[in-house]
Amino acid sequence: MDTEFRRNAKDTVKENNKIKIKLSPDGYQAHLYWENGEGLKTFHEDEARQALAEAGVVFGVKEDILPLLGDVAVDGEPILIAEGVKPIDGKDGWIEFLFDTQAGKPTGEASKKIDLHELHMIHNVLEGQKLAVIHPPEPGVPGMTVRGAKVMPKDGKKAVVRTGPNTALSAGEPSAVVATTDGAVVLQRDGTVAVLPTVTIRGDIDYSTGNIEFVGSLIVLGDIKSDFSVRVKKNIEVHGNVEDAHVEAGGNVTVKKGFIGHGKGTITAKGSVRVDHVLNQTIISEQDVEIQKESVGGTIRAGRKIIAPQATVVGGFLDADQEVEVKNLGSGEHAQARVRVGRRGRILERLAEIEKQIIRTERQAAEVKEAIYRLIRMKLDTGFISDEKQETLTKLQEAQKVLLQTLQTLQAEKELLPAELQKAHAAHVIVHDTVYENVLIDINGMKKLVENPLQDVIFVETGGLIELRSPREEPSQ
Repeated sequence: MDTEFRRNAKDTVKENNKIKIKLSPDGYQAHLYWENGEGLKTFHEDEARQALAEAGVVFGVKEDILPLLGDVAVDGEPILIAEGVKPIDGKDGWIEFLFDTQAGKPTGEASKKIDLHELHMIHNVLEGQKLAVIHPPEPGVPGMTVRGAKVMPKDGKKAVVRTGPNTALSAGEPSAVVATTDGAVVLQRDGTVAVLPTVTIRGDIDYSTGNIEFVGSLIVLGDIKSDFSVRVKKNIEVHGNVEDAHVEAGGNVTVKKGFIGHGKGTITAKGSVRVDHVLNQTIISEQDVEIQKESVGGTIRAGRKIIAPQATVVGGFLDADQEVEVKNLGSGEHAQARVRVGRRGRILERLAEIEKQIIRTERQAAEVKEAIYRLIRMKLDTGFISDEKQETLTKLQEAQKVLLQTLQTLQAEKELLPAELQKAHAAHVIVHDTVYENVLIDINGMKKLVENPLQDVIFVETGGLIELRSPREEPSQ
């Protein structure tokens, strides 16, 4: 096609082609429509540019398409000729919780055995521990219409955390929530983060709760069932029974009903223990043990006193540093009840135990020393021992260090105990009603077997002998 024809064709297009630019309602797209008139069925790039300029389209023009329009345009069909950029809204701030907000999930993977004793229903936290982090909103990205209008994004919303009881924003890190006391962290339904220094279980400790380990105080409105354990840093209050379970408290333990079972249960407390009645179980308290009604076959140890002025004690073992006070002691049957008061008897018992441990440890140390000597002698004589023997030698040398340290500890304790024996340990046993025959009384290591029932009596130790006194008399101090 010669130059003249091209010029005439171009002129014909200008006269007859009809180009329209239509914008989408949101202004982010522009489409080109070509309505062919009489003459040549083509048009030129500059005509499309002119149409875009007249429509005010200045952004997002598809420059790669413009030169091809004359070849690809179809009469009446839209061609996307320009496209803007929509804004990207900002991201809302969010709260990152640093504790598991779900409780009561059994441990163990799906492919493994699930332990229903370990549900971890209480989430322990310590004072000052970080509980949550507030992440700020992220900025958005502005958009642009095909007519060059800037479109601002929506701002992300600021996250707000609700600090509840015993929580606060950190002074050193304002975006962090911290605990202001030890306790159980909870996320309440309204999104409030709180720390509870005392947790109440509104039922039993059983498979619905699993074992409990808590840094605060615990109230159980039901029972603590057999084979479960409860360990708390502070106090425990049980409104029902404790069965063959293990209970440990850094403070006091109160059981409003009984501590009952087959002798597999233990209550251990750094504070005092108070129970209604005991059957076959063991209580160990660093302070006092109080029994309301009775103890049958129980083992009761108190760092200070066993207080049971209204209780009957049958069988078992009572052990207190200062005093045992009961209503009735024994039953007159062949099952022997033992009562020990005063630290002296316990010290003598500990001395005997230490002597046995020292003898046993010295024997083990001598055996290990001999085995080490044989291996070292073999290495010196042959210049070589196998890797297996070298490993054995290393383990024996480590065991030797442990045994020597154990001996030093035992010897140090042994040296301190005689001085404790020289101290006065005033102690006595008070029986308000009847102490029956076959009850063994041990006060500061001095023993007396009750052969006939006695009424309303106090047992005291004086000058290496156990004396009987009336409650009207002042006990020995």
